[in-house]
Amino acid sequence: MITLRPMTKAEYPAYRAFLEELYAAQSGTAYDCTLEHAAAWGRSVLAALLPAGFETPDASFFNIVNEDNQQVGAVWLAVQDEFGQKAAFLRYIHIDEKFRCRGYAGQALQAVEDVVKTRGFSALLLNVYGFNEQALRLYRRHGFSPLKMTMTKTLSS
Repeated sequence: MITLRPMTKAEYPAYRAFLEELYAAQSGTAYDCTLEHAAAWGRSVLAALLPAGFETPDASFFNIVNEDNQQVGAVWLAVQDEFGQKAAFLRYIHIDEKFRCRGYAGQALQAVEDVVKTRGFSALLLNVYGFNEQALRLYRRHGFSPLKMTMTKTLSS
């Protein structure tokens, strides 16, 4: 069984660096661009989403801790405006590679839902890249369904 432990300000810089690397890798894959371009784009996105870093209003960061008190991953939860209403948004959930396939992601999703409910929200939103089949399966298993979709087609010259 996992718990969500609030991330400390001292832990945040390492998490931010991890997010920058991850955004670069994922956006590079999604948009078929150079790692340098993807890294710059990722930094700009994170700067916009987290203008005050750890102190950004309506942003919460949690470490996912297992029953042996090992940190197995992390969660970034935010509040954003959606159609004129405040909405809970799961910006990122990550389970470290060596702890995957043990049910921690599903347990973390349930724990996030509990946090969101206690904060007075009735829904949880998230984005996922279409190429991330493992995450798509996880989210569908846990009751998420598409709300909107961006599609792409590479055109030949």
